[in-house]
Formats: sequence, C-alpha cells, structure tokens
Amino acid sequence: NGQIIGDKKVIPGSKMHTYFGRFGIVHEKLGIRLLVSTKEISVSEDGKQVDFSWTNNKTLEGL
Repeated sequence: NGQIIGDKKVIPGSKMHTYFGRFGIVHEKLGIRLLVSTKEISVSEDGKQVDFSWTNNKTLEGL
C-alpha cells in the first residue's frame, strides 16, 4: 500500500510531479512489516516495533 502525493497546482500542458508520501511492505508468513514515510521508517515483527528517523544510521540483526 502507498500514498501518492502530487503537485499542489497542475498547470495544463506541463508535467505533473508525484512522489510517495509513505508506503508499506508486509510479509505475512514471517510477520514482518516495513512502513516508510517522509518522516520515519518503522520495522515491526510479531508486535515488536522499532522506529528510525532518516538522520540515524542503524544495523538490524533481528528484532
């Protein structure tokens, strides 16, 4: 799933610029969810959740 955000004003005859405001990836068999937005990245596994900001660097080795 995702949410597309576009230009606030569309000028006829010009290109419209869009980008993702957020999107998510779910692996139901493994119970893993990855949600990415313009503000943060959230990773969850079996109810445990870890949030990361775009300014932090981390390495994950299981949750």
